[in-house]
Amino acid sequence: MPMQAIRILAALCVSWASAAQAQPEMRDVLTGNSSSLNLAAFAAPGARTAGGGWLDEGASSPRASEPRRAPAGSKVTRSAYLGYQTALSTYVYGVGLPLGLGVDEPRILIATPLIAAPLLFGAHLAASSKLDITESHLKASMYVPTAAVYSATALSLAFTPDAGNGYRIGSLIGAGAYPLGLWYAHHLGDEYRSDPSQLDAKMFFALFYGFMGLVTPVLYFEHPGQHTRDIMRIGLGQSVGMAAVGHVVADYYAPNGATSGTQLGMITHAALGGLTGIAVASFADASVSVRPWLGSALVGTTLGFTEGVFFFRNSRDSQERAQYAALGAAGGMTMGLGLQILFYDKDASAYARKASWAGFLVGGALVGYASTYALTGHLVENASVPRRDGDGAHEPPRWSFNPLPEPEIVMSRGEPSKRWKVPGVTYRF
Repeated sequence: MPMQAIRILAALCVSWASAAQAQPEMRDVLTGNSSSLNLAAFAAPGARTAGGGWLDEGASSPRASEPRRAPAGSKVTRSAYLGYQTALSTYVYGVGLPLGLGVDEPRILIATPLIAAPLLFGAHLAASSKLDITESHLKASMYVPTAAVYSATALSLAFTPDAGNGYRIGSLIGAGAYPLGLWYAHHLGDEYRSDPSQLDAKMFFALFYGFMGLVTPVLYFEHPGQHTRDIMRIGLGQSVGMAAVGHVVADYYAPNGATSGTQLGMITHAALGGLTGIAVASFADASVSVRPWLGSALVGTTLGFTEGVFFFRNSRDSQERAQYAALGAAGGMTMGLGLQILFYDKDASAYARKASWAGFLVGGALVGYASTYALTGHLVENASVPRRDGDGAHEPPRWSFNPLPEPEIVMSRGEPSKRWKVPGVTYRF
């Protein structure tokens, strides 16, 4: 039987060689160099007759001679993108996926990420070769896929009684959530290409709201030490939901550009919201335990901050107006304190005294803020343009996320010099 197969294969080779001698070579036909087929005879009037083959360079279409557009983005952003995505995808597919599939052999768990990392680097290198990797794409690709993987794991742990099974299920879901997050990150990068700082706002809002959702379950139980597992599950689920809320709310943060008084105004509204939460706890006759008071303050702060985002959405407040309004709130609180001392009733019940203190202090702060804000209506900026320093140059935003070391010019001993920013979250005073 093997000899028959060999004979058949040899016969096929001989017949193919004989046919090749009787007919022109295929590449000669395609390149127009065949003596038995003159492609020039079929050329359209004005077409190039030299060579004329389909495989000749520049002959496939008029666009072939045009230079291809190079993907946008610097070498530094592209390198950072490849490095971060390689590390994150190695965790997802080299660590999480084997654990999700139930692999428990130590040698396999050690070898898998070592093998997966180079392969994933090559996959990201090939997939991103024609993609734009600008600053906005880099920030979005660090924010969204990480949030997607975290959300998959956190939600699985939140809805699964057993932590081990929850992590395995979350790892399997994360293997599918990661590419979806990477696709959405490129969409966000294109959308915010002209304003990468808006992605900083999205990340900060998601972190703030997610952190609030993560820590507040500690306040839900009278004895938190006896409900550790429940607190963790509720906190993880809340963190994902609240982070999604922050991601959406960030779109309403000064969409036409923040003025110099926007940030301080939002902080003031958050502080007033926290004070209002404390007042609500006092009116509800909360216990002497710190938990209901702290919980009310955190919820009030979150609601006040959210209200501030919408309140200052189209605001043109200057820094001066925001400062006066904050001072007005402080002044109103001192007036409330004075009135409380003046009308203090020592014969009142404990609840009445508690409610009276909260009403005068918090009410005074709210009235003082509203009054001062109304009186300073003329302290606005004509347009929402970036802040400028004394020399007229644009000032960078106060809060920023710097994923890479960036050079900046500073004054050192009266001379301009260059230094490198440390990667991370920075605040400019």
